[in-house]
Amino acid sequence: MTAYKIIVADDESLTRDRISNLLKDYRNFKIVKETSNGVETLNAIRLYKPDVIFLDIKMPLLNGFEVLQELSKNDYKLLVFVTAFDDYAIKAFENEAIDYLLKPFNDGRFAKLMERVNRYLSPLHEEPIIVIKEKNDIFRVLTKDIIYIEAENNYVNIILEDCKYKMRISMTNILNKLNHNFVKIHRSFIINKHQIKKMKHVKSGDYLFLMSNNKSLFSSKSYRPSIKALLG
Repeated sequence: MTAYKIIVADDESLTRDRISNLLKDYRNFKIVKETSNGVETLNAIRLYKPDVIFLDIKMPLLNGFEVLQELSKNDYKLLVFVTAFDDYAIKAFENEAIDYLLKPFNDGRFAKLMERVNRYLSPLHEEPIIVIKEKNDIFRVLTKDIIYIEAENNYVNIILEDCKYKMRISMTNILNKLNHNFVKIHRSFIINKHQIKKMKHVKSGDYLFLMSNNKSLFSSKSYRPSIKALLG
């Protein structure tokens, strides 16, 4: 089996060594290059076309975001930000990072990250569906097409671009049927993070989410842990 290629880009040798040591437990992954500045990182990514980049944000010459500006999605498959600062979580999300690894991290946090990486890279990774029962009809809907879900008494409204479905189910139960791309931001709303057009911080810990259908949804303070998880 060909190992997945990894580039570890961080200006701190201790962080590079820690990631390298932890990856020894994952034999299907191989570090092809370790880099310590932005220019070196950019050149390595273009050369190796890695499956996964562990990318620091604050590096000499070019920072992590400046490196990404010079690349296309064809240059790599998955992006993981590694940083000591939590200020960049929204910007990391906008760059489609699959995770935001905050230093210092423990072995358990790294294992959770690698579970996600393996899931994304798996050849068996297929687009999930959800079966919706509406009156006497049954529909199979790709979860990626769901923009958000709205609570309505004992029902939920499942909102797609050009239609919606009503289903008799609780918000908790439907969330359990969905994958990690769905986050509950309010007692009345579950959103698909890939259908977010824009997110804006409106007050302490709360956000406004502009969805792909131009619907604006506000988070509530009770769901701040969910928002934090969404941001990595």
